[in-house]
Amino acid sequence: MTIRPVKKHLEKSGYLTKNQPQVIYNGVDSDRFKPSNNSEYLYNEWNIPKNAKIIGMMGCVNSWKGQHDFLKAEELVMRDDPSVYTVMVGSAFVGEEWREEQLREKIDNSPYKNRIVFVGYRTDSEAIYKLLDVFVLPSTRPDPLPTVVLEAMATGKPIVGYRHGGVCEMVKDGYNGLLADVGLPEDLANKVQSILNDNELRTVMGKRSRSRLLENFSLEAYVNNYSKQYLVL
Repeated sequence: MTIRPVKKHLEKSGYLTKNQPQVIYNGVDSDRFKPSNNSEYLYNEWNIPKNAKIIGMMGCVNSWKGQHDFLKAEELVMRDDPSVYTVMVGSAFVGEEWREEQLREKIDNSPYKNRIVFVGYRTDSEAIYKLLDVFVLPSTRPDPLPTVVLEAMATGKPIVGYRHGGVCEMVKDGYNGLLADVGLPEDLANKVQSILNDNELRTVMGKRSRSRLLENFSLEAYVNNYSKQYLVL
């Protein structure tokens, strides 16, 4: 369940009669995640050309984060554009390492494996977001409030995701990103391509992501929204 549906459920429940529930989103550190971060060292570490177009996702490797849908979509994008590279960051839970092995096997069998970077857990996510041209959230089930999207927005990146879950509250479709039909990697690929192929659109959407983050999902916005509720009380 996403945040606004929770609000609607509470409004209909009858339990809250004095004041209507207010939505207060979590915030991310916009000073840590910012467009001026450095990612230069990653080009050498991952053997990515400086002129590459880079698509990426970040998340735990589990049954619904969508790595396999992401791979299908990005293979379509890489097929049509030899300058595109893909970055996948994340590890499986203990006891589910087989999920990583399964994903690596699929990557090894991909005709574009030389342009796919798959690494486990990293502590330099600030630099990774900066490296990307488009951030993708391919979760196959609704992701309630995916912080990775907010961090990518803070870094000034356009977002592409499936049209369900919390990403629909973070991304204004056509404004700071694009939303694809759920479960259709082909549509996900089309949305990614439309941004990658339009430099001006990519730049504008990235700036809008940062602005939208600062206004609605920054730590400052989080604190201010809480403070307002205490003042009301």
